[in-house]
Amino acid sequence: MASYLTATLEEDQYYCKALTDESIKINVSTSDSYRRLIKRLHADNVIHHTYQPRGERAYRLVLRHLHHSIHPDTIKGELEDLGHTVHNVLNIRH
Repeated sequence: MASYLTATLEEDQYYCKALTDESIKINVSTSDSYRRLIKRLHADNVIHHTYQPRGERAYRLVLRHLHHSIHPDTIKGELEDLGHTVHNVLNIRH
């Protein structure tokens, strides 16, 4: 596994820890290293689990004082016009 990692990343860009359930935890120091490692794992069909980087996570937004008669598609369209990717819109009445 060490030779696999060093072929993908430089040695100062990651560290490993062996866990009790016969798995290995790999932490990388930069987002570029993370992307290169994930790309390589996908290309080689290695079974793995990862968390989304903080900068790529979706966020929730609450807009207050909107009238309840505004249709959610109108709100979604306005947010998309501002350049945001919208997954779900709820217009709560109470």
